[in-house]
Amino acid sequence: QAREFVPLIVETFAETELSEAEENTLELLAEWDFIDDKNTSQPLIFDRIIQKLEATLYEELPEDIMELFSGQNQTTDQMLRLGDESVWINEHGDLATLLGKSLTEAVHELEQTYGRNQTVWQWGKYHQVQFKHPLSSAGKFVATIFNKKQPIPVDGSGVTPMAARHEEDGIVNHGASWRFVIDLEDITTGYHTVGPGQSGHIMSPWYSNQTEDWVNGNFHKTSITEQSGKQLILNPR
Repeated sequence: QAREFVPLIVETFAETELSEAEENTLELLAEWDFIDDKNTSQPLIFDRIIQKLEATLYEELPEDIMELFSGQNQTTDQMLRLGDESVWINEHGDLATLLGKSLTEAVHELEQTYGRNQTVWQWGKYHQVQFKHPLSSAGKFVATIFNKKQPIPVDGSGVTPMAARHEEDGIVNHGASWRFVIDLEDITTGYHTVGPGQSGHIMSPWYSNQTEDWVNGNFHKTSITEQSGKQLILNPR
């Protein structure tokens, strides 16, 4: 998505007079390698511009309709491809007007949240993951027991191989909880990551021990011919 539309955004404002903050933002986007790195600012900037653009495009749609609008992102992409040929975009003037409004609102909001120094803006300050136990919604005290880890900055996005799609608050709510790689010429050995851990028991050392591995893209070797670890015996009473 970014690889396709960042050049469009940058080119749109090539001959436009902008504020210093907006100019700096476009310079950062122009230098982006399109990797959603948690330590860089560009993914945060691009994500916020698209958020503001969609907020304007769909502002007249009622909330119950938006909840059913599962193809929102794809629809936005197609409108950007159509540009001024899109009826929805023309309702807001034209593509340049819509992008200008989105850029201004995005920069203003990011400055309000992270400060005016764009060099310290980071995707990971917004884009984070926390594996919440279903019972944690019962209250803050229960949440402190079941949610062993606080939100952790994470790379990726909803359109990257390391899938990590986020909600409006930046918390990741979609991705592969179990990642698995295997060589079919040797099916006795595989490489796994299970987030946040293998065990569902909150007192187990394996309850949340793979959280950081999931965030960092690390895998654990698993062999069906080799055995190691501890034995758990369950005796009925």
